[in-house]
Amino acid sequence: MKKILIIGAGFTGATIARTLAEAGYSVEIVDKRDHVAGNAYDYKCSGNGLRMHKYGPHIFHTNNEKVYKFINRFCELDNYRHKVKAEFNGEYFTLPPNKDLKKRFTTDEILDIFFKPYTKKMWNISWDKLSSSVKNRLKFRDDDSDEYFTDKYQGMPKEGYTKLVENMLNHENITLFLNSNIKNDCMGKHRIMWEYDHVFSAMPIDEFYNNRFSALEWRSVKFREVHYAEAPVEGVFVINNTTVLGATRTAYYTELSSNNSWWDKFIRGDRITWRASAIAEYPCDADMNNGERYYPVKDPDGYNTERYKKYVEYAKGDENVTHVGRCGKYTYIDMDQAINQGLQTAIKYIEKDKE
Repeated sequence: MKKILIIGAGFTGATIARTLAEAGYSVEIVDKRDHVAGNAYDYKCSGNGLRMHKYGPHIFHTNNEKVYKFINRFCELDNYRHKVKAEFNGEYFTLPPNKDLKKRFTTDEILDIFFKPYTKKMWNISWDKLSSSVKNRLKFRDDDSDEYFTDKYQGMPKEGYTKLVENMLNHENITLFLNSNIKNDCMGKHRIMWEYDHVFSAMPIDEFYNNRFSALEWRSVKFREVHYAEAPVEGVFVINNTTVLGATRTAYYTELSSNNSWWDKFIRGDRITWRASAIAEYPCDADMNNGERYYPVKDPDGYNTERYKKYVEYAKGDENVTHVGRCGKYTYIDMDQAINQGLQTAIKYIEKDKE
């Protein structure tokens, strides 16, 4: 039985682990954190029992039927539909901008009010210097819908993302190691080459190679848990802040459908201090947040892209190492893309191994 090492127990790593385990490989998966699920990790708030996302809102949505069928093997999705509002001058407006918003504001006003202040805080780069790849992620709607996504398949795991990934890793051929000092435990290059038949690494590619071509730039987010008597807008999970200073957005966890069973236990008129638990987000550079990497910095001059290409070229010398995931490939991907990448990577490896 061939022995596989996977670094990182997020969605990409867990998908590769499960696929290879079912194909008869012996898989060891390690993570530096004390939990699985990567940045999708969720937990129960000690004050009120609400399930919250520690590293910011994660909403499953996809048009990929294979991905949808894959995760449904390990969880049951509810029918949650994501909604986002932006607060401006005491009013709440739907995002992405729909017909109603475009009737109130011109395109330039929408950019100046709802996008430019947010992106400046998010990236610490002025709008004119922002990469086109980031600008292209901005959405506009041509209808009156207040839903954020248009994907065919949407929802939240009823028991949470942590339970979903735990289920994925629950296989006799998978051994999980948390709180792993990855550099000391498995980063000695000769150990990787000799003890495992292949390594799939979702850790930052620059860190994997000890910043050989200098560190790649990342943006990070600091999270602050706050509590309110009630959420500003019933049924809306995320509220964006349009001001130049302060948090970029706040997520109100009472408004998640997966928390409805908890919510229904309370009388609407009852005022409970901890009823509306929320998490506010404050972007910063990764080196200001203990190296926590969230978003690769796609600078318009291509400096980071060129450095990343050097790592990719250097990595070609490690034939039994495959770099995967957001950090391994220095790219921003949604959950469904991470799962799809994991499926495709594992299948490709299995097919090549048969040759």
